[in-house]
Amino acid sequence: MRADIPHSAGQERTLCFGPFRLVPARRLLLEEDRPVRLGTRALDLLIALVERRGETLGKTELVDIVWPDTFVEEANLRVHIGALRRVLGDGRSGNRYIVNMVGRGYCFVAPVLVEETQNSGAKAHPPALSAPRSHVLPTHTSRLIGRDDCVNQICGQLSARRFVSLIGPGGIGKTAAALAVTEQLAGQYAQGIHFVDLSTLTRPELVASTVAAALGRSATAGEPLRALAAHLAHQSLLLVLDSCEPVIEAAAQLSEYLLRAAPRLHVLATSRESLRAEGEWVHRLPSLDLPPPDARPRANELLSWPAPLLFIERAMAAADGFELADADVPLVIDICRRLDGIPLAIELAAARVELFGLLGLADRLDSHLLLFSHGRRTVLPRHQTLRATLDWSHRTLTGMEQRVLQRLSCLQGAFTLAEVIAIAGDDPAGTGSGTLLETMGELVAKSLVGITIEGEEPAYRLSAITRAYAASRLAEAGEANEIARRHCQYCLSRLEAADREWPELGRPAWLARYAPLINDIRAALEWAFSAEGELMLGLDLVSAANPLAFQLSLLEEHRQWVERALAALAQSGHSDPRLEMRLNISLGQLTQQISGPSPLVTRAFNRVLEIAGQIGDTAYQADALMGMWVWAFGVGDYPATADFIRRLQALPGMRENMNRAALTSRRMDAQTSHFLGDHATADRLAREMLTIDTVLVSSTYNAPIHVDHQVSMRILLSRILWIQGRVVEASEMVEECLERALGDNFFAYCQALAMAAGPVALWSGEDERARDFNDRLRRCADQNASPFWASWAHNLDTVLTLRARPRPLAGLSTLPIFGAKQIDMLATLAPELVSEEAVARVRKGAVGWCAPEVLRAQALHLMARSDSEAQAMAEALLVRSLDLARQQGARSWELRTATTLAGLMESRGEASQASALIDMVLARCDSAWLTSDLAAARALAGKLRQYRPLQQAAG
Repeated sequence: MRADIPHSAGQERTLCFGPFRLVPARRLLLEEDRPVRLGTRALDLLIALVERRGETLGKTELVDIVWPDTFVEEANLRVHIGALRRVLGDGRSGNRYIVNMVGRGYCFVAPVLVEETQNSGAKAHPPALSAPRSHVLPTHTSRLIGRDDCVNQICGQLSARRFVSLIGPGGIGKTAAALAVTEQLAGQYAQGIHFVDLSTLTRPELVASTVAAALGRSATAGEPLRALAAHLAHQSLLLVLDSCEPVIEAAAQLSEYLLRAAPRLHVLATSRESLRAEGEWVHRLPSLDLPPPDARPRANELLSWPAPLLFIERAMAAADGFELADADVPLVIDICRRLDGIPLAIELAAARVELFGLLGLADRLDSHLLLFSHGRRTVLPRHQTLRATLDWSHRTLTGMEQRVLQRLSCLQGAFTLAEVIAIAGDDPAGTGSGTLLETMGELVAKSLVGITIEGEEPAYRLSAITRAYAASRLAEAGEANEIARRHCQYCLSRLEAADREWPELGRPAWLARYAPLINDIRAALEWAFSAEGELMLGLDLVSAANPLAFQLSLLEEHRQWVERALAALAQSGHSDPRLEMRLNISLGQLTQQISGPSPLVTRAFNRVLEIAGQIGDTAYQADALMGMWVWAFGVGDYPATADFIRRLQALPGMRENMNRAALTSRRMDAQTSHFLGDHATADRLAREMLTIDTVLVSSTYNAPIHVDHQVSMRILLSRILWIQGRVVEASEMVEECLERALGDNFFAYCQALAMAAGPVALWSGEDERARDFNDRLRRCADQNASPFWASWAHNLDTVLTLRARPRPLAGLSTLPIFGAKQIDMLATLAPELVSEEAVARVRKGAVGWCAPEVLRAQALHLMARSDSEAQAMAEALLVRSLDLARQQGARSWELRTATTLAGLMESRGEASQASALIDMVLARCDSAWLTSDLAAARALAGKLRQYRPLQQAAG
């Protein structure tokens, strides 16, 4: 129920506060003499608060008043209160209307004057609330949002400069901003403010007479401009020339002439381009502000930004039931961002919320929805649809300007003059670049193309709305398919250039240059694989996009394109063995990174080996062998990796060459040596690789390893150093590795965390440090939708939990295991996680690096049994572990095994031999970093020394 104060029958109450008048019976709010449009909910709130002014209305009570018999979140109330405050201008110029009583509710605090008038039953008319103005201006019924700073700046500029042009694209709100300026300056000009709409003029000679008519002067035959100047010579007046584009030269001449003749005259012009007149001060109206990309505001916080605030207010006005929840905030931001913060586009979109809902609107935010959507009937015809607005601008362009604008619609992001020449010119060779540059200058000046000058050359951009409009015009002109083909070819040429430039640029500069191309590539692929497109061009583009997809972590998206390309190639009947090989290499690489080793990986690379063998192509044989090495390495089949390296290095010219494949084979050799337990060879090869600056990902399609070797070799050295007992160096190498990996890509960073940083910390007993590394790994895997690396994070979490709260564990059956590499690693992190498969792998010689620790863990399980046979088997395993660790130079494994064996010997009364063993191993340990293993060994050594005097006395 609504709270109403009783009043006499036949009387109509008007509640007056500030510049506002509220008539509850007619559900009408007026600001001076203009109706203020409010949504139904906001108006209900206002009436309730004003009727009970001075009282604190609880939030629950207000919700019951506005949403009777309906459950809504409190955030909806906050959103409507926020919108209401903005409509009232609460807080501006010291005005306070609605106060939040913390923890209690809301209170209307402004003084209210109640007027009662006789209501005869006739149709009511708003009372005259103010005297006639001394100036002639159109009125607008909705408040201006997000332009306070701009309006204040323009007012200051008019005062100082006398002649200001307010420019910007169609729909940006130039006329509305100009009217807001006139409202703020009302009363400052003795002869008032006069508004002249030039949008309907087609003949320049009519400008002076149109201005004269707006000033109440009769048109003068002969020289109307001279007569007009004489009339204004001594007047203090602001002349607003709105929409000068159709007659821009005449408007410029008139402004210059009148300003020279009338020293107290000020001129405010609106146009989509500057008038280029003497004395003109240009003010470009920006788009409405949006939250930064990394912001995560709640519903009530979203009202702090003008673009979403405008959307929400217009949506509330158009749809009585519109409520904004926190979950809707990303959708609203996305819609406003895709509309480039252009007020008219936002208003038209908001008007469709009632029809489609937020999610449906976001899905349908295409050219047809907004270009032809109608706005308010009361605005100028050119502002009733975006199509009308842009048609009006399009008519002012020359034929070449129209043609270039239409052709640029295929470009999805920022673009340079080179792209303009390749796609929009009639001469793609670029001989007409001077003319194109002039054309681009005109399109920028007319606010149809945006420009940013930050780097070596300007970057151009079309707004989403202008792009959609230009695309529709391009289709009407019958050029859409030809321009799409040019666009696709250009994308392919850019990717080929990206391939060549990778070694020289390095990853950060390379990404800065080529990452913005991704949306153009998507659009080009959609066209190429469509019924109107060119399949072979699309197939080449899919192949060429492989490195960029990897560097941008778009693995699953690109795999779908590769699979689609392979299927299309097979169905086309076209034979192109090298293209098929390139696509299969991409498929193998992508699948390996997304889901780890799988049969699909081997099928893809085996197909490449088959084709390469048939046509005798050793380069592709090398690529396939490197891909197979990656697969074997992924499944932990290290003897197989050694075989693939031998086959790779046996290819002609491989050993003496310094090309990508030869260097990659050395890197692979280092990794294979380490995992087979030959740490000395791995150490030497890894350090040799660190002296090589060549970036290995240097081919468009031949890139089996997408981690910089400067990262991968540091991962390897971090592990080797720790295993060799050089713990301080290992920790330092981990930090170097992570720093490098952050500058590479997401799977380089995940690999560094999962394969080096986390394990080294866990091996050292630094569980808190390991937990921090694993938190980073989980975030990185989640952000990049990588189940493979997410499984590593989950399993390392299990290790940390197990170490904090030891408990029986049913083997590895409950863990998400991706291959033998994880099985080997887990066996070194917790004895409870040593599986039969890990033991079998060591027994067969499939893995060497973890073999001493797996044997020790196996012995620990046997030592838990009390029978003598188990104890003897445990001792044999420990002796074998100790010998293997010494052969490998694995002093950290040697320390662990020696400590366990010494403990077993002590339990049998062999304290002297145990003490000698542990002391010998401790003497060779790096004592600069106290690991948990070193602490345990020292504690045992101290205990064993206590037995020596007793044994000597007994002897």
